[in-house]
Amino acid sequence: MYLQHVSNTAHILQLEQKCTKLEIKIQDQYERIDAIKLDKAVFEVTMTQFTSIQTDLREMRNDIKELLKNKR
Repeated sequence: MYLQHVSNTAHILQLEQKCTKLEIKIQDQYERIDAIKLDKAVFEVTMTQFTSIQTDLREMRNDIKELLKNKR
């Protein structure tokens, strides 16, 4: 009975260590997911700004064309 108790206690300790390692891995995965979400958000904002800049450049180009036409 005592040997079984010692064996079970050792097994419980091993399981607790495994659980701790798994919790650390899970936390790391959550941090990676958060980083991916942040990267995605930054990308989306950058693309929105890029589209806005692209539109502004097209307008400026059209304005310059009109000014050049009027000067002729």
